[in-house]
Amino acid sequence: MIHDIDIILSVVPSAVKEIHASGIAVISQSPDIANARILFENGCVANLTASRISMKNMRKSRFFQKDAYISVDFLEKTSEIVRMKDAPKNIGPFDMVLQNAEGDQKQIYFEKPTVAPNNAILEELDSFALAISNQTTPVVSLQQGGKALEIAQRIIKLLLMDTIKNIAVIGAGTMGNGIAHVFAQHGFKVSLIDREISILKKALETIEKNLNRQADKGQINSTEIPEILSSISLHSKLEEGLAHADLVIEAIVEDLEVKKILFKNLSNITAANTILASNTSSISITQLAQATSKPEKVIGMHFMNPVPLMTLVEVISGQNSSQTTIDAVESLTQKIGKKAVHAKDYPGFIANRILMPMINEAIETLFQGIGSIEGIDAI
Repeated sequence: MIHDIDIILSVVPSAVKEIHASGIAVISQSPDIANARILFENGCVANLTASRISMKNMRKSRFFQKDAYISVDFLEKTSEIVRMKDAPKNIGPFDMVLQNAEGDQKQIYFEKPTVAPNNAILEELDSFALAISNQTTPVVSLQQGGKALEIAQRIIKLLLMDTIKNIAVIGAGTMGNGIAHVFAQHGFKVSLIDREISILKKALETIEKNLNRQADKGQINSTEIPEILSSISLHSKLEEGLAHADLVIEAIVEDLEVKKILFKNLSNITAANTILASNTSSISITQLAQATSKPEKVIGMHFMNPVPLMTLVEVISGQNSSQTTIDAVESLTQKIGKKAVHAKDYPGFIANRILMPMINEAIETLFQGIGSIEGIDAI
């Protein structure tokens, strides 16, 4: 698809305004059929469709203008131009004429430009080699190729994000119910899981109370609340809550061994393509991943408290987290209105690595008698 994007960018002299993309997985874990729609500042719209399960090999580009339609078949190396002009007064028996509701008539005629036979790959290599030899700009410059790559990456992220629809949150405490709240508010189906039914019911009451606060402040419409709450299902059995999960977020006690046991169970219960995330603020993602059979699907999603209000989410990649997993989670984080900050798996990540020295200095300030507890808290 990236070569088609490159062609489109060379044809449309305008900046990209928006990109939309959707896809569906048929036989693979990632989308087998994908569609992307690129909207340009000048009003032009480009639609791209790609499929790796088609019955027939096909690679075509079609360009629509107000008075013409151009079709290029890259596999057959043919092209066709359909033009439209005002119909003559005397219409011949073989003229193709269209008439709109207002009675305006347009004549349609066809052109089939000759396309010289060539080997596009060899020509591209020759052009690149010549540019290096002569120190000139190649047909496709580095900047043009980089722009096409950037758009392709944006499309991939949108496609990956589109595959995550069902969220499972394990742990219905303060962080767990906040995470469930945010995902449900943004249109996701959420399974909230905890061993204690009483904790689950209390969590749902907390979510409803916080939603009402948002409505009172004008942040959401009160009519949205019933639908948001209906998107959250409560489960006391792990297998039941994970049945349809595309992403699992663990928000239980900060204990490495307890989390490792849970992640091992999650690895056995969930589908191969389900992403496993931890809301830990400091425990090694790599160590959690080692307890699973799919370490490439394990990642950290450290939400800040209170989750509905704080916009930052640390996305922590372990040593084996795949780039696909990282891209999917970062894109998803943006979709729920949060800012994703990527961190590597080092003690404290980013937030706590910065916070701990501040706390230590506060204690040292008190110890040396520089300031009182009240004074330090005030600062």
